[in-house]
Amino acid sequence: MAAIRTEDSDYSVDSWYGIDEVSPFAEFRGDFADGTDYYFLNRKYFLNEQTFVNVRYADLYYDSGFGFSGSYLFGNNFFLGFSAGELSDVPGLPPFSPAFPFAWEAITISAGYRFNLGEKSFLAASIGYWDPDYFSDEDYFLDLYGKFYFDNARVKARITLPEDSDIEYYFLNANFQIIDNLVIGATYEGVDSDSYLSAGFTWKPEPFIIDGEIGEDYYDKTYYTLSGMYCINENNRFDVEVYKYEDIDALFTVKYKYTNDAGSFNLAYTFDNDDISSDSLTLSYAMFFE
Repeated sequence: MAAIRTEDSDYSVDSWYGIDEVSPFAEFRGDFADGTDYYFLNRKYFLNEQTFVNVRYADLYYDSGFGFSGSYLFGNNFFLGFSAGELSDVPGLPPFSPAFPFAWEAITISAGYRFNLGEKSFLAASIGYWDPDYFSDEDYFLDLYGKFYFDNARVKARITLPEDSDIEYYFLNANFQIIDNLVIGATYEGVDSDSYLSAGFTWKPEPFIIDGEIGEDYYDKTYYTLSGMYCINENNRFDVEVYKYEDIDALFTVKYKYTNDAGSFNLAYTFDNDDISSDSLTLSYAMFFE
């Protein structure tokens, strides 16, 4: 995080909302759409928010290309980050968004310092330089990112301020453990006057894991999604998920997961509907590190 952004969890995570610290992992992932040229490949190594490498390639109907991002935290708590990408035509997603799958057709360089606040919490401050190819002038910016752990909560916050001092991007996420097997959370994200809002929960009544979320995206469209996972035993799990976006028929996904101490293999198949003409398949393998 800081100026160079990556997701701090892998595809194999069962619980959408949690308060635990993220364990280091390496992930290999591929997404494919049946009968089309659409595919998305991802390779990621994640040690912490300031030490990671993420390499991606996609053919997304309207555009294709590579994206690379990475950062390294030195022993003195200073870090350096870099990202570059070829994909320039992803509509509706701001370049600093956690949902944004690629670097823009741009180069970003950042340098900063991580302040450790206790055993797990931290605040990372960095100065970045962004040089896009096609729609904006180059710019310097200040980026602040923090992750804070409490006995029954986890809070993540971020703000990115460009050189002209207008607020470009801000992000706030808070998850709270209500009882032992129930966590609720909410996220608010904004870019200039546009915003994204979501709220949801993870409930774990054995042998099930039930996740739910409702939100409103940057197009002011609402969505909801609900997942029910059955834990057959400690190694095998089966899941059914439904996703409903405003003005689009519901999408149904079935998933299978095999996990052990070393890692997790995941298979997900999403069925087409009247609005989405292709079935899609996701395969991933995540390796876990101590």
